[in-house]
Amino acid sequence: MSEYTEFRVPAMSLNSLEAVKDRLEVKELTCSGAEHLTCKERVSGLGESISERFTALNGSEAIKMCSGFDGMETIVKALSLKDALLEERHQLIGALVERTILHADIEVLEASKKMLSLGDVKGLSAHMPEIEGVFQRLSASVKNAHLRIAAAEKDVIVEKAAESFAAIGYDVRTKNRGKEVLISGAKDDFSIAAKVTDDGGLHIDMAGFEGGTCKVESERLFSELSRRGIGLSVLKSQHHGKKEGGVLANEVAVEFNPLKEVKGKSRGEFLRRIKRPVRQRTR
Repeated sequence: MSEYTEFRVPAMSLNSLEAVKDRLEVKELTCSGAEHLTCKERVSGLGESISERFTALNGSEAIKMCSGFDGMETIVKALSLKDALLEERHQLIGALVERTILHADIEVLEASKKMLSLGDVKGLSAHMPEIEGVFQRLSASVKNAHLRIAAAEKDVIVEKAAESFAAIGYDVRTKNRGKEVLISGAKDDFSIAAKVTDDGGLHIDMAGFEGGTCKVESERLFSELSRRGIGLSVLKSQHHGKKEGGVLANEVAVEFNPLKEVKGKSRGEFLRRIKRPVRQRTR
């Protein structure tokens, strides 16, 4: 029975991470970790690191020495963010941030850290405008880096998904629709439609299958995705019972075949026509 499944891609192995690095032009960065967190997981992971460092610094003797200082929270946030970016699991985003933050900005944070350790409230107060400016620039740089990495990740997911479709015998076409990319795969009387979103989502709808053949084919596809470093987490799965495919399959069919070309045609004729795409490169 044909089915529709919505996945998230919470992590990529080093296999796919290399492709992300290529798009971001950070080939010199060496990542020894087993996985690269993506999208929401990357954001929440960095948030956890910042929170841990914020809590530790906020309870330190240095903070007690400067109790009552109005700008303390901003200083602690800035230092926590800077130090969190040094962790190995955040080194990709850290590398991008490092490219945009001035050396002088880092010196301001290092100086504030030293003044904090000395309980130099007067010095901290005098440098607060600079510290606030650095924190704003650092935060903006982190946000921009997240967006750049997310865009690169989406491209890689599309590439690896298209490669996986082709590996199990499907002719592949892709179409960029801004925040999402559609992928159409066709083989004989079978088709797989996919949508990759900019939040790390991968939606797949299979058509033309009956009985247990859908499950067998989907397992082949997932195996190819895994081999290419794409980890999947199921959010929703629906056996829609429609051999011709569900909503996504129809959406992709219409997108790749303008309605004016199929006006007056039966749905069966329409679906048969989309199963003869020309194989093309997806990059």
